[in-house]
Amino acid sequence: MKNLIARLSVGILCSSIAAITSAADFTETLSSQYCVKQTSVRGDYANLIIDHNLTIAPEDRRKTGDIYVAARFKKSGEWWLLGDNMQWRKANSEADLRSAARLSYAQLPPVVPVQVFYDPADIRSVAGDGEIWVGYGLRKSTESLDVSFAEMVAKQRYNLLWEAPPQNMDPELGVRIDQSTTLLCFDISDVTNTFSLATPLK
Repeated sequence: MKNLIARLSVGILCSSIAAITSAADFTETLSSQYCVKQTSVRGDYANLIIDHNLTIAPEDRRKTGDIYVAARFKKSGEWWLLGDNMQWRKANSEADLRSAARLSYAQLPPVVPVQVFYDPADIRSVAGDGEIWVGYGLRKSTESLDVSFAEMVAKQRYNLLWEAPPQNMDPELGVRIDQSTTLLCFDISDVTNTFSLATPLK
């Protein structure tokens, strides 16, 4: 009976999660946990989708913060930013870099689902050249994005998520986030806390 209740609980939680985001693949485990794939790269260069579940350090959870997603092109040195409207735009100055957050939270949850591409993207023109970076910064609720961006840089709280391989290679081979953590697993109590807090400010 206890196992049945645990399975039903996980099933209900997974249904709720699927309604919030399509970025995650959920797996029931025997220890009453749910597990989510940290990074998902699907499709080919003509139809690419990248989703990432950004983990927030325990000491930073429940604090006000902003999630940043950027693309860098090695040949030109250009940076492009993903804004809260899921539109990419070129950063022409450092001020542009500081002003665009993908998501903002009054209280950062343990895990933040990050969609890199809203729809399948054709990126054949940047194969072997493009990079995707992701990170987060903290600030007070009354402070601007400049503060959280500077805090992220100072704390080096950003990582190279994906580096586009040549076109003759599988795009999934470009994942650069630590591969030792391919699945993120949490107790059911952690699931409840995660999704009670995971409400972006915008």
